[in-house]
Amino acid sequence: MTIITNRLSIVLLFMSLCINAQNKKEIIYFESANPFSLSDIITDLKSQEKQQVFGQLITPVDSLNPDKKYPLIIGVAGSMGWRKHHLDYLKMYQEQGYATFQLNSFKSRGITSTVGSQDEVTIAAVILDAYRALEKLAKHPKINKDKVALTGWSLGGGVTLFAGWMPLKEAITDQVSFAAHLAFYPPCFINPENLSFTKAPIQQTLSTRMPSYTPYVDVYAKAMEFAKEMKLDTKQYVFDGNFRYLEKNGPKMIPGLTDMFTNYISSDPLALEMYRTQAYLDRKNTIADTVEQFGSEEAAETNYLDSKIAEINEAQRKIKEEAEKNAEKVYRRLSRKGFKAKRLAPNSNGLFPVLYGSFSSLEEAERIKLDIQKSENPNAWILIEQF
Repeated sequence: MTIITNRLSIVLLFMSLCINAQNKKEIIYFESANPFSLSDIITDLKSQEKQQVFGQLITPVDSLNPDKKYPLIIGVAGSMGWRKHHLDYLKMYQEQGYATFQLNSFKSRGITSTVGSQDEVTIAAVILDAYRALEKLAKHPKINKDKVALTGWSLGGGVTLFAGWMPLKEAITDQVSFAAHLAFYPPCFINPENLSFTKAPIQQTLSTRMPSYTPYVDVYAKAMEFAKEMKLDTKQYVFDGNFRYLEKNGPKMIPGLTDMFTNYISSDPLALEMYRTQAYLDRKNTIADTVEQFGSEEAAETNYLDSKIAEINEAQRKIKEEAEKNAEKVYRRLSRKGFKAKRLAPNSNGLFPVLYGSFSSLEEAERIKLDIQKSENPNAWILIEQF
């Protein structure tokens, strides 16, 4: 028996997971002060001269999830102000899906550099600026206030390090805290008797070399560029009972594009590495967020894996359900048009083939196939089954 079928494809929409086509820039102002020393903060903060400070906030833009809140990294420059390698780090964080805040303690006070004159803008003043920035940004609608880290270089490294010293932190605020501190080559100029530091992770490095990282790949943009390069053009004549008209591209391109995008993206090592990194970070972050709830990292990881397996099973169930609904729609449409349509059981790929009809000879099937390809479906094909 010779059978003509209409193959149904499951449509996969490629959308980036963190994926942000652009960034939004804002200048944020807030009130700080001008303490000269750390003791000014600890003993007499309220009487310090007030100072307006600003910085630039850059947040990812995700049009598919406009209410998403992002982890934030506040950056503090060294004594020469913001340099290219500092900005390179912020750009790296942005590419990984973080919001960043470029704290401008110097410019806010009309200073470009404190090299050779560290008393013009002191480390105490910048530590206070960092906490006041945190208080301000914790209320921003795009910022996850529980995931704000502080990082800095040289003078900024000292700010980052000593912002974790509890006597200072307690004198400044009990409302917010930094989730992590990453200090690059900080000055270590005090030896306090009180060695109480915040419980947030504090890391120091003397290396200025850029760390290796997984670059962000805009999968959606790459797929669209690939589609343009292919110069695809799909046409199909449709007869609605009264008129015969031509449908071009649009939804007709989805099955072919789906297969091409899948093959194209799955062969891109950078895209695959990005997805692997995202999966790794998602797993680690979820374990860290739920370890107290489940009692151990192992139990938290087991729960995470179980939930992901459940998500995959549910997604596969929905895909199969949608594919079967689509097959039923095609079957009904072909039947209304006079075809002796018939549905087959799902194949090994989980697709539900729909027959246009069955024919006793290959010649008849070839003739009908040509008519169908001209008027109904250019992708119709012949399946030969032996009985």
